[in-house]
Amino acid sequence: MFGIIVFFILVAYLLKDYGKGICYVIILSPFLMPIFLWGQYVPTFLGFIICMLSFFKLKKVRVKEKFPLTAPFIVLAASYFLSNYFAAERHNGFMISAIINNLLLPVIFFYVYQVDKKRMQSVFLKACVVFGFIVGLYSCFETIIGDNPIMRMLMEHGWINMEKLVDGFRYGVKRSQGIFTMHGTNGTVAVLLFTIIAYAMKTRYLKRTKSNYFLLFMLCLTVLFTGTRSVILAFFVCLFAFVDIKKFKIKYWIAILLFTILTYLTFQQYFNDIFMSFSDTEHVEGSNTDMRETQFDLAIMFLLQSPILGHGLSYCANNVMGTYQEMYGAESLWFPVMIDTGMLGVIGHIMFFIGCSVFCMRGKNKKPIFFVLALLLLNTMSSIPGFVITWMFPFLLLLVEMNRNIR
Repeated sequence: MFGIIVFFILVAYLLKDYGKGICYVIILSPFLMPIFLWGQYVPTFLGFIICMLSFFKLKKVRVKEKFPLTAPFIVLAASYFLSNYFAAERHNGFMISAIINNLLLPVIFFYVYQVDKKRMQSVFLKACVVFGFIVGLYSCFETIIGDNPIMRMLMEHGWINMEKLVDGFRYGVKRSQGIFTMHGTNGTVAVLLFTIIAYAMKTRYLKRTKSNYFLLFMLCLTVLFTGTRSVILAFFVCLFAFVDIKKFKIKYWIAILLFTILTYLTFQQYFNDIFMSFSDTEHVEGSNTDMRETQFDLAIMFLLQSPILGHGLSYCANNVMGTYQEMYGAESLWFPVMIDTGMLGVIGHIMFFIGCSVFCMRGKNKKPIFFVLALLLLNTMSSIPGFVITWMFPFLLLLVEMNRNIR
């Protein structure tokens, strides 16, 4: 029932206002990914509808700019198709869904965005602000009360694909799962929303209001409350996009230094636990260095068995994790890619990150490249359930556009 309601609300938006509907679907995708609908998941059907509507909505559209990631997307599409075609177990439905949602959806967004940039920027940023308040406030609420009533209800009714709630503690506080299936997904979304909203405020695309500053503060807390080291590290990498040493006055450095010292002294034990978790992974709940090394060895073993095309889509999830418990929750984007789609998939993802970096380098200010580096680091250190790496492109597109046309 929940999936049907969410699905028809978003379809209504797509039919009424195609551009606004696509913005909502992209921003909400990590939340929508695990929601059941007619034996599949909500994004499966939404992606198909978006593609069908694009034939009518974009039929007469002519834009000067070409999609900047054509080559990597073609390689990724080829890796999906060929790996599935030559696999012992084919998953044709999953392959089609992956091509539509992972590849075609960012392409369609790009061309819809080109039609009316100013309006799409406004819609996208406002939607990020609203979603950001939901994510930030609920994550803090969850950590304070030590429970997640919304996800508990969705799980108990069988409306989402989730076996148990995240109830672990790290750094002395409950790990915040928010409205997602895992704490890492919650933190990743918080990083995306913080970066796009803060950059919009920096470039005057959003007003610097008290409520927006409060929103950024709540998203910062969300990142910390997830207790996910890769997310925390990626968050600090993103902060470099906001630093301009040439224009930064000495009084600002002094203020930041004093604030940092005061914050550290106030929450010394909390920050000490975070710092120690990066160097002493054995004594922290969750993945550690030995686990990651074991997973890497397994990924290499399966890669060597089928080096070019891998073993087929979902082979890691359906076969490897069931046989090798060490691979459960593979702690990197690259491990499943190596096993499922082989070197072709690995090359496609490398081309994607290079293409995004080149896209950032077009303008005079190269700062958005820190966003790409942060997402690369995050997904290399951890696997993020419900988040597809290509979904970062719409956020990157707006960052680059705002960077080119600072108000």
